[in-house]
Amino acid sequence: MGKLNNIQLTKICIIGFLISFSIIYYIEQNYEPDLVQIKDINTKYLNHNILIKAEIISQRQSQTSDTLFAKVKDESGTIDIILFKINQTLNKNQFYFFQGKVGYYKDNYQLIITNVYS
Repeated sequence: MGKLNNIQLTKICIIGFLISFSIIYYIEQNYEPDLVQIKDINTKYLNHNILIKAEIISQRQSQTSDTLFAKVKDESGTIDIILFKINQTLNKNQFYFFQGKVGYYKDNYQLIITNVYS
């Protein structure tokens, strides 16, 4: 195997940098969600994981699956949330931290929940 010339070495360094940067960006976007007020949820957060602190104001359990549909509020606004495969009891008029992915359905933002913290 021969020596690498400067051009090959430069290409390898650039590729390594791009891969490293992509991994760091992915981790930042998916594993350390921003704490966001509901009024600030917009296209900037679409398909990104965020964290909100909100109170459940209404909820409805699906008749055909383990899915909970709820409306939550903070001091800035309200948003619909969807929780699949519920494994804990959530009480109306209680505050929780909801972590999830921002979606858009029927002209409204919604949050698909991945974690709930008391």
